[in-house]
Amino acid sequence: MRNGLAVLITLLYPVLVYWGIGQVRPRYLALGLMLAFLLRWKRGAGEGRGGFLIAGGAFFAAAGWVDHSLGLLAYPVFVNAAFLALFAHSLLNPPTIAERLARLEEPDLPPQGVAYTRKVTLVWCGFFLGNGLISALTVWYGDIALWGLYNGLISYILIGLLMGAEMRVRKRVRKSLRHA
Repeated sequence: MRNGLAVLITLLYPVLVYWGIGQVRPRYLALGLMLAFLLRWKRGAGEGRGGFLIAGGAFFAAAGWVDHSLGLLAYPVFVNAAFLALFAHSLLNPPTIAERLARLEEPDLPPQGVAYTRKVTLVWCGFFLGNGLISALTVWYGDIALWGLYNGLISYILIGLLMGAEMRVRKRVRKSLRHA
């Protein structure tokens, strides 16, 4: 139950910040979000997520210490930078993130599948770079409504579209590999 609440708070982050700025001191909002991250970490972060959850908790601890809304608004930039670093690191130190996920479904992934997962990882790197830059621009522009619209809706839609497109392409690639 607590883990589900922590996940919900994380997903609703832009709405909470949009509502909270002007209602609650940034320090208290940041500390509440830090507690959500620590609850997720304590409940079992899973392989590879523990470091991210600890980093997120540390980010919110720092944002609470600074006690300025800018720290809260910068979180989507931080998340995109963290995912970009994670995916890029996997390109330099294979297997890539996409390959690891693919091998959960297909342990004997053929070389063509490995090449495809490398391309998928590159696409996600480009996405996280672009999404992070746009998130940074919404912070820099200083319009909280624009920030909330992009980071709380548009970026989620873009993630869903990219995931959906990748799933369609993956089905075609798998089909062509079976026929080859």
